[in-house]
Amino acid sequence: FFAVEKYKEAKFVIKKVTPQSTPSQQLFEGDLTIRDVTQPAKIVATVSKDGKSLTATGKLDIDRTKYNVKYGSHSAFPNLIKAGKDKVISDQIALDFTVKTKK
Repeated sequence: FFAVEKYKEAKFVIKKVTPQSTPSQQLFEGDLTIRDVTQPAKIVATVSKDGKSLTATGKLDIDRTKYNVKYGSHSAFPNLIKAGKDKVISDQIALDFTVKTKK
């Protein structure tokens, strides 16, 4: 699906961080790269501090077709629906993550 043997790494480069209405919430804006395709992305994450380390948890919803992940996509292959709805895979993917800094 993601061709992980060829594309071993995905990355998110943070360009801007904006505090949200809840003190523990931050908006991270940056560039998400998957399969060598880079798109702008925004992530709202909950950030907590434990001693000198920080932990950020959140969820990022993406349209996988924007990163050339088109297998089973109705938008990429409109005639696929004729083969049966069970052949179609949603273009939207939710990525849950936890990032922890080292002390």
